[in-house]
Amino acid sequence: VEEGLFQLFPCDAVYGLHNMPGLAVDEIAVVEGPQLASSDSWRITFRGTGTHGAKPHLGRDPITAAGTFLSSLQTIVGRVVDPLQPAVVSACFLQAGDPKALNVIPDIVEIGGTARAYSPEVRDQLETEIGRLAHGTAAMYGIAVDYAFERRIPPVVNDADATARALGAAGAVFNEKVRTSFPPSTAGDDFAFFAQNAPGCYVWLGNGPAVDGALHHNTAYDFNDEALGYGAAYWVALVERELKV
Repeated sequence: VEEGLFQLFPCDAVYGLHNMPGLAVDEIAVVEGPQLASSDSWRITFRGTGTHGAKPHLGRDPITAAGTFLSSLQTIVGRVVDPLQPAVVSACFLQAGDPKALNVIPDIVEIGGTARAYSPEVRDQLETEIGRLAHGTAAMYGIAVDYAFERRIPPVVNDADATARALGAAGAVFNEKVRTSFPPSTAGDDFAFFAQNAPGCYVWLGNGPAVDGALHHNTAYDFNDEALGYGAAYWVALVERELKV
């Protein structure tokens, strides 16, 4: 996109497809509206003053501050974001101290994680609120904090007209096995950048049972090859319909 794809090759619409364990191989889900969440990263570094663990009063403890921050983090989703608006904030990285020096309070604690939302407004809210908690916690404990929020991937939201055309193609292949209601995923997909430049529709292709709960990005996941023919047939039907428009 940044290299000018849509200027070099103007598009009337863009389409995406992802396999979905849990849907039968002869099923497809084509749903208008939000399908995937934004996927953003955040990092926080609490900067205190290290000291001997037996003399905490001589330093400023960033570990205690980190504990307070982490225990407060879920209040963003639970008490700040509108409960009718989906959102996820997860801390996925924590690093502090030295396991070989268990009598030393360190100078810094690093925390990182992910934030997910389906709307620009909630995405903005998560960025603001994570920072507010980080700075408030640092002030509470008299330490410094660095906060960075990296906007990575916007949400995928299916356009109404593109979805209607995708439904026509899906119906020609899957007949009554087309689902028009299917829960969105809190995962992200960079298809979103294409859909910011042209009306888009992202669909879910059935891939059979999720054996033992093995969904995507699971070491036990096993792609069902029977889905290949259905997926190829959907693309052919879609292209044929688009070329006639």
